[in-house]
Amino acid sequence: MRIDMKLGVVIGIVVLLAGGSYCTGQQAPSQAKEEPKKQADDPDLGDLSKELDAATPSAADDNAAAIKAMESYAARAKQEAIETRDRLLKDSRWKPTHKQVNRLAIPGKLNNMCLDAEGRILACCGDKKIRVLSADGKLQTTYTLDFVPEAISVRLSDGTIFVGGQGQLARLNSDGKVQKKLAFPPPPSAEDKKTLVDGMLKEIEVQIKQMQQMSEGIKKQLDLVKKELAKAPPTDEESKKIAAMSEDDISNCVAGLTGTDGQWELAFSEGTSTGVKARVLEQYLQSLGGADVAKQREALVQQVQSQADELTGSATYTGLAVADKDLFVICSGPGYSYNAWRITPDFDEPKVILSGLRGCCGQMDCQAHDGHLWLAMNSQHKVQCYDRDGKKLSEFGKTDREAADGFGGCCEPKNLRFSQDGKYVYAAQSGPPVCVKRFTLDGVFQDVACFPVCESGCVRVSVDVHGNTFFLMNPDESAIYVFQPE
Repeated sequence: MRIDMKLGVVIGIVVLLAGGSYCTGQQAPSQAKEEPKKQADDPDLGDLSKELDAATPSAADDNAAAIKAMESYAARAKQEAIETRDRLLKDSRWKPTHKQVNRLAIPGKLNNMCLDAEGRILACCGDKKIRVLSADGKLQTTYTLDFVPEAISVRLSDGTIFVGGQGQLARLNSDGKVQKKLAFPPPPSAEDKKTLVDGMLKEIEVQIKQMQQMSEGIKKQLDLVKKELAKAPPTDEESKKIAAMSEDDISNCVAGLTGTDGQWELAFSEGTSTGVKARVLEQYLQSLGGADVAKQREALVQQVQSQADELTGSATYTGLAVADKDLFVICSGPGYSYNAWRITPDFDEPKVILSGLRGCCGQMDCQAHDGHLWLAMNSQHKVQCYDRDGKKLSEFGKTDREAADGFGGCCEPKNLRFSQDGKYVYAAQSGPPVCVKRFTLDGVFQDVACFPVCESGCVRVSVDVHGNTFFLMNPDESAIYVFQPE
């Protein structure tokens, strides 16, 4: 087996092996800088990190450079969105049925939204408020909570509002008064937490062995370089320069890390002196914990314990959907998974009906229709339907960046809604491109409903519909786009 790795990722390898999570396709900035061909394989991800990495020559102007990079990225993303839209519209199946008529700026950080029976917007904001706005964006009232709302659903028959966030689930009446609230789901038991930690530790044992092989290989290489250095030691001036090398200087001297049948060594840039090689090898050996297995394991175990504390803390809510008899709740589960819960609207009889669900970018949206649970399985490019006990009934969807009936982007669709007559399901995706598509309940593509010119990044894009008017949320802009028939 032969493995070649760019050294920009070696220092971060301890974190990754301890269970760090990245969106599929995302690369570390140093990788993106040295391997533009790999970055181009997935144009959705990494460009901003690459710009930020290149735009920070010194600590003094970090902030200004970062802002400039963000502005540059946003402008280019907007232009790419326009070009993508123009290209796809050459296919008649991409022609949208609705046009954008308004853009509503929402105060505060916009996390989620839905509509009530009157077509008013209920906006979940990061300042622990639900802002109620008219369809034209005028603020009508504000409901204040004691937690940040992350997911929301309204029972249209009587206007009851269900909202969840930061491990809290609440029911409000149509006037925004809290009727009931509870911590949900209950925190895991000590036994459950131990099971999680044991599983994480078991997974990293194999990776610790590989780290040990890397350390041993680099140590052998360092011993050989030191022998060469003893024969021809550097001058005092060169020694001072070597001692003053920054992490960037060290990284620039390395061409890669090569592993052949478990034998690892660094490959250096052409012209690297023996003294610099020794300095670089010492640095990377230190970043791997030296050749001490116990030290490596201790560092990773501490990270696992800390990570387990975070993963078993208050649940994060990604979806709420109220049905006639049930409230479906999607929230974070063990590790990086999600659980689907069924609970009564009075918050009784909680039951996990699906566990271990996998969603990308911290998103797993749900809706209820005819008593069934519908999920936007964004990591699979699927829409799935389950009965109230968690039995899969149907699914549809395919990965395709160009075809109107496929889901493009790395993790789509992000959000679902149903037409008011219940005959169609609308699927919103954050792109590229950002759009809303209409399907029959058995997955037959009908048309593209909304096709805005905007760029949302790898984040939630929520849609809701009242009558024949669509409301599409873009959290990056803390704004809601409004669409009406062409």
